[in-house]
Amino acid sequence: MDDKTKDGVKTPEEDIQNQEQKSEAKVTETVEKEAPAAAEAQAEVAAPSEFSQIVWPKPGRVWSETLTVIIVAAIVATIIFFVDMGLRTGIEFLIQ
Repeated sequence: MDDKTKDGVKTPEEDIQNQEQKSEAKVTETVEKEAPAAAEAQAEVAAPSEFSQIVWPKPGRVWSETLTVIIVAAIVATIIFFVDMGLRTGIEFLIQ
């Protein structure tokens, strides 16, 4: 007996594929509906205990670390500048 039929009747393979697609759609729909609610409920439960554990840095430490980042960035930029100038001069010397 041939699996393929005429007159728009689905073959067993097409029927299985259609069922799988419907199943995936149901799972996706369920996850999309439940995920935001679950995340919101978890955030409501965790929020008070999490916020009470936050230790904010003192303003002096923030300024100190900010200045450290700026100074290190300036040093790295200076090193890159001099390496670039050296390479450019060396390449120009080799070309001439």
